[in-house]
Amino acid sequence: MKKAFRIVAWILVPIIVLAGIVVYFGAIYVSEQNAAARPACEQPAESAGGVTPVTVMSYNIRCFVPVTDAVDRWSNRKESVFGLIEAVNPDIFGVQELTMFQVSAFVDRFRDRYTMVGEARDGIGLGERSAIFFRTDRFRLLEYGTAWLSETPERPSIGWDASCNRVVTHVVLQDKTTGVVFAHYNTHFDHIGKVAQQQSGKLIADLIAASEYPALLTGDFNVPEGGEVYQGLTKYFRDAKEVALQSSDAPTYQGYGKKSEVIDFVFLSGAVTVQSYRVIDRFDGIYPSDHSALVVEALIGA
Repeated sequence: MKKAFRIVAWILVPIIVLAGIVVYFGAIYVSEQNAAARPACEQPAESAGGVTPVTVMSYNIRCFVPVTDAVDRWSNRKESVFGLIEAVNPDIFGVQELTMFQVSAFVDRFRDRYTMVGEARDGIGLGERSAIFFRTDRFRLLEYGTAWLSETPERPSIGWDASCNRVVTHVVLQDKTTGVVFAHYNTHFDHIGKVAQQQSGKLIADLIAASEYPALLTGDFNVPEGGEVYQGLTKYFRDAKEVALQSSDAPTYQGYGKKSEVIDFVFLSGAVTVQSYRVIDRFDGIYPSDHSALVVEALIGA
């Protein structure tokens, strides 16, 4: 009996110690990620008036998943994702499906040029983020936050008939040169709950309506162009694709070249005009993600 107990102890003690080490360093890792996503706000400066040109990008980068498929593996896609973003060189961009295994890579790659904001949807740093990155040298951060797409948006929660927590991240920025102030919202709607999709649109519309600033709303909305939820969104917002002087009909979800759907959008509210709307599916001949990047050249204040 004692021998059996010793054997069990020899097996369990190393496992418990290893688990403790993982939890300890995991907590530090998550804490560092959360700190990176919580920068300090500034006071607004006096506006000089005028118009602010911005390049805005929305990109579902495809979350990290432990897959054996080489096309879908994050380690094989990472440099192409970064290369595409750097080639566009946006002033501000929103990403969807950014997981804890990808945050550090993004922060390390872009820390010299961009500031990141956005809480993980589980509220503790382990879940996906709908993060926003903006040029630190160009914009002054006045306000930011994350709201949950649910009946209790102030805390981590699942809304209506959604399959999981969903969030919307926002920033209020001021152009350091022109003084123009605007807001950017970035989100990822649920892919199953129809009620959640409809109510999420209304919740975000209420948030933007309560703001006094022109706004851009980017995201993976998981709803078809022209569908009921989309029609509901266009009651509140203008679709950048439809009002751009130069536009594209390319699919935004291509499933690594195997599908053809439009479920990602850039919506507008207030004094925003769009010069061009582009969809970029590949970088150096390959698909970095199962979604394409949306790129909008806009004038804010016009």
